[in-house]
Amino acid sequence: MSSRAWLAAFVVVILLSSSVGAYLILSGDESPDDPPANDDDPPYVEPTGDVPFRGEGAFLNVEYTYMFTQFFDQHICHYTDDFFRWPSSMYDRSLMSASFCLASSAFGSADFLPYQYYYADAFMTKLGFENIDANEDFKMMAETHTIGAVAGMKKITCNSENDTTLIALSIRGDGYGNEWASNFTIGYGTDSENHHKGFYDSQKKVMDFLLTYIDDNDISGNVKLWISGFSRGAGVANTLAGILDTAIAKGERPLGNDVNLTKHGLYAYTFATPTTICYDPETDQMDPRSTDYNNIKSIIIYGDIVPMIMFEGLGFERYGKDIVLSDPADENYDARKPKVLDIFNSSHDLTQMSEYFLDDFTPYRIDLGALLNGGEMITYDPNATYTDIKQVLDEAIDGVCQIMEDRSWYVDNVEVLVIDLYEKVCGDDKTYSLDGFVATLVMLIMTQDGTQLLNMMMNILMDKDISQYLVDNIRTILQYHGKDTSVAQAIADDLSDLLLTFKGLFFNGDPAFLNIIVTIGMNIGFVTYAHNAPIYKAWIMVSDPMYQDE
Repeated sequence: MSSRAWLAAFVVVILLSSSVGAYLILSGDESPDDPPANDDDPPYVEPTGDVPFRGEGAFLNVEYTYMFTQFFDQHICHYTDDFFRWPSSMYDRSLMSASFCLASSAFGSADFLPYQYYYADAFMTKLGFENIDANEDFKMMAETHTIGAVAGMKKITCNSENDTTLIALSIRGDGYGNEWASNFTIGYGTDSENHHKGFYDSQKKVMDFLLTYIDDNDISGNVKLWISGFSRGAGVANTLAGILDTAIAKGERPLGNDVNLTKHGLYAYTFATPTTICYDPETDQMDPRSTDYNNIKSIIIYGDIVPMIMFEGLGFERYGKDIVLSDPADENYDARKPKVLDIFNSSHDLTQMSEYFLDDFTPYRIDLGALLNGGEMITYDPNATYTDIKQVLDEAIDGVCQIMEDRSWYVDNVEVLVIDLYEKVCGDDKTYSLDGFVATLVMLIMTQDGTQLLNMMMNILMDKDISQYLVDNIRTILQYHGKDTSVAQAIADDLSDLLLTFKGLFFNGDPAFLNIIVTIGMNIGFVTYAHNAPIYKAWIMVSDPMYQDE
């Protein structure tokens, strides 16, 4: 078996165990019909469907910069206050585009401390928002459970002149360093109202910031709230929007007795959104997918693994509606795909794609008999039932869920290991990340000869410790970064325990499932492409008429 194949299988286990209607287009500068009557004008029937395109002349065009994984990208946002005259239960492609701009503007970087929200401030200012401020977590170096949020406000006209306060709230979803460790703090649900605990606790911080912001700026009366976020920020935003919707449905005033926020005044568009709440239909819990939450939109790229976790097989869901922009079954998919590729390759400094990542997918199979004679075990699988990375990821995640059984299994067997590993690797160094450490370790393992890799895999099969095959490379990494090398053995022990915990992903008695794992490993690069802000931006641009000529 090749070194690449062993590496592929190793990467898969690290990845899966640690992460755990038609659109109406109006021409020229014509204005659409007025929005449906709001929910203060009975009798009220909740509107659904798509908001009609407003025409090019309806928008303020704002150029702004955002930063993704330390690369700068420039983009044009098309904005109008008219977004918020339409009920949020309707799907507005142009608001979706503007929401991505809001979310990406809040990507952070330690290079800008203590003003990490510099780009969000500049962007909101161009849109006419005032009194822009961020919470304290956005003004400090990110830690394990911090969360960055930035807010601005402006007066808009809905029923009479300047009768409504619009609050824009963006939650940091990239550039947050070690804050990512909170993503894997799932919890039992007992102290988080059945939510993902990391997102729930972060949501509480953002809610406290929002309430303080409202109080500090003397906001009262009718309010519209525009929430957005990407990835981790999307998970927190989805949780916050869902909890606000639940309170509103119960007749409460979650932003204070003097603040009137209705469901149709809460607009939540999030991107690459993980699941956030564990739903049990046998209880009196409100269904997060019901119409009570149809003002919450999760924008997803086909093949992105992040929206697949935590796992639906363990009962986890998102609030609201999923909108998959890049579904290969969509009638516009083939026409839009080359445009997406052009936009992606021209708009940033990341690795270029010669063809769209889904198109280069190849299924593989493994011949276990070759394990004994040293032959080549990884070959093309002509009989595979999956044809793209999402389909094979779905099958792999189903297998992971069968191993886990429920969220408590994850907490008891994985969560503590990941957090302990994080503490050993990163310690008090807020600039060092566990994911970067693991990526470097995998690259070093790739250079090892096949015999050592084979021995490591055989030990996993026999449920034996593999730390001896990891410790030297771990020590090399720690030494390079000037860190304490005495913890190398403890880190190797934790990684060995983590891999052995998921031994069933390698050897569960089902050769077909082993083929799934190997296929993911051999196509592992596509997983990184799918969870990528420039890919999201490209699909958004080809989905919004305002960008059709760009």
